[in-house]
Amino acid sequence: MTINISPKLVDTIVIPGDCVSEIDPLFNSSIHLGPGLRVQHERIVSEKSGILRIKTTKTTTKAWIESKNEGSYQPSIGDKVICTVIRKTNEAFYCTIVDGDGCDARLDVLNFDGATKRHYPSLKVGASIYTRVISLDPVELSCCAPKGYNAVDWVYSDRVLFGELVSGFIQSIRPGMAKNILLSSNKIMEQMGQVVTYECAIGVNGRIWLHVPENKNLSWMLLQELKSAPLNPTPVYYKKLKRRLREYLLSSNNMDNTMRDDDDDEDEQA
Repeated sequence: MTINISPKLVDTIVIPGDCVSEIDPLFNSSIHLGPGLRVQHERIVSEKSGILRIKTTKTTTKAWIESKNEGSYQPSIGDKVICTVIRKTNEAFYCTIVDGDGCDARLDVLNFDGATKRHYPSLKVGASIYTRVISLDPVELSCCAPKGYNAVDWVYSDRVLFGELVSGFIQSIRPGMAKNILLSSNKIMEQMGQVVTYECAIGVNGRIWLHVPENKNLSWMLLQELKSAPLNPTPVYYKKLKRRLREYLLSSNNMDNTMRDDDDDEDEQA
């Protein structure tokens, strides 16, 4: 298949009807057209408004339209998701990965690195877990490290790739927005990290967990920044974002100093 997508179109906004590529009609397809794209008269055209995304591997090319208002999440094998335990047995934890859809995924108690039938995580109902999808119909989850990663016993919770998310806050966003934040071209998390030290996990099912040690207000502020971020952030946006964070930290520090000064005055009067 011959496909000539202009580099100028990648990561830019397109609208329904826009031609994103001319193609050879006698192709042996190695390209996968994702949401928002279709073939029309030997052309690939957009079916909706959004940002054109391209991902190329050694064997295939995937193209799709990323929309901030993308609909509900549909699981795919390999997806990293944040789920909530709603029921458990001696053999498995049953979780929800889509808000409002009830029990829709199973996490076997042995699907943790180092777990045995007698020795596995004791997760409570309501616990939030960062995990990955390993099979569909029904959806099966795993907290084991995938191939290529070092497996760490689940008891070392501060070192594992997947597992229970403790402390912090969880925010629901559009699945399309979650995927957009994870793109290599999106530097919003890197830019926030230049100002604030934080922990974060993003599930492509549209859930973000974020934790700033000993600062719940800042944790919540960063979540709102991620939720409201534009699909295609610009250098100007990054500059304003870092300025907002620095101003918040400065005002927060001043408030803490004022409170400490007040405490000192009360101690002197006593």
